[in-house]
Amino acid sequence: MLDEEFQNWLHHRLNQPLPGLDAQLEMAPSSRKNRIKDLKIPKDARKSAVLILLYPDKNRNILLPMQERTEYKGVHSRQIGLPGGSVEYVDDNFEDTALRETEEELGIERKEVELLGRLTKIYIPPSNYLVQPVVGIAKSRPNFVIDPTEVQSLLEASIQFFTDLDAIQTGTIKGRNNETLEVPCFRVHDHIVWGATAMIMNEFREILNEVFS
Repeated sequence: MLDEEFQNWLHHRLNQPLPGLDAQLEMAPSSRKNRIKDLKIPKDARKSAVLILLYPDKNRNILLPMQERTEYKGVHSRQIGLPGGSVEYVDDNFEDTALRETEEELGIERKEVELLGRLTKIYIPPSNYLVQPVVGIAKSRPNFVIDPTEVQSLLEASIQFFTDLDAIQTGTIKGRNNETLEVPCFRVHDHIVWGATAMIMNEFREILNEVFS
């Protein structure tokens, strides 16, 4: 339940030492784990931010919005991800980026969101993005207005998709060279959540499990 006690606990917890890279690596494809661990982030990495937004449904379950990207020529075409995008000159910080992009993509006004803290940054080599995950809450289910140029479909995911004992599964995806890969993943409404998004969500999962396990 998304009550004030949980909100205060989460805000406090996000400002303590985080699970970090070790938690992220649990959801990295096996072929990339060692490379990620030893990787030096390039100076020209593009900065970006995503938002994990928690909100209650009518039964007071805790949900968060995820989205299927539209099809395009980039490496993240049709993947399931969190709302967010590149830092722009109008943004004062990563939080501004996450809120602006979420409003552009899903129509959630920033005044609806109370920010609680950050997770560990993650670098995505295929797209050269350095991503800062930001966590926030909304008091009620947002009135979603989806931008069809960026979002193919909206997924409202219960946190149980990530916190159940059998949440971590194995899925089959097509790689950039059309090869078949077996990857650790979460499954949300029959969609595979893998790669950087799964790595971000696994760090958040470890934090949530301190309360829900």
